[in-house]
Amino acid sequence: MAKDKKAKKKASKKRRQNDVASVDEHVLDRLYLVIDSRKGADPESSYTARLFSRGRAQIAKKLGEEARATGRSSSPKAPTCSTTC
Repeated sequence: MAKDKKAKKKASKKRRQNDVASVDEHVLDRLYLVIDSRKGADPESSYTARLFSRGRAQIAKKLGEEARATGRSSSPKAPTCSTTC
C-alpha cells in the first residue's frame, strides 16, 4: 500500500513539473510572436521596431540592461526601480 501511494505521489509531481515546463514554453512562444509582429512596424511608433532598425548591437545592449535589472530585482536588498532605472 505504501509503495502504491509513493508511486502516485511521484507521478503527480512529474505531471506538475511537465505542466510548468509547458507554461514556460508558451510564455516564450507568445513573447516571440509579439516581438516578431512588432519588428516590421514603423520605428517612429514602435520601440521594438526602433531597436531592430538600429541593429543587433542595440538589441543586445537593451537585453543586457533588462537582464541586469532582473538580477538586481531578485536581490534580497534590491533597490526600487525609481532610484536605479
